[in-house]
Amino acid sequence: ESVYDGLLAQMGNTQLQSMNQAEIPAYVGTYRGTVPAADCPGIDVTLMLKADNTFTMNMVYLERDTAFDSEGSYSVEGATVTLTETDGTVSRLFFEGDSLRMIDGEGNAITGPAADNYILKRE
Repeated sequence: ESVYDGLLAQMGNTQLQSMNQAEIPAYVGTYRGTVPAADCPGIDVTLMLKADNTFTMNMVYLERDTAFDSEGSYSVEGATVTLTETDGTVSRLFFEGDSLRMIDGEGNAITGPAADNYILKRE
């Protein structure tokens, strides 16, 4: 019998589940969107923020045979998420409700007619 089985027997499954859920921040999860690109119809972005403060991101360029994967760590300060890739590249996003808005390197929201196309929605 493992320690985990002993915990389940002592606590009951629902208690253990709620204990685990309480430790996971609400923003942990998967965010997706299609953002504009200069040389193709767009980029499908999938960003997964994990409970251990690491992330994975997949970017697939539409109508091209090109995709990029990146990973690293992230931090959250207020409504700003800072992604630091393993190669040191830093990018930032801003929480808007259940979505993340991509922001520029200076921390400003992207403006103009395409501004709403820089949003990744939580799944």
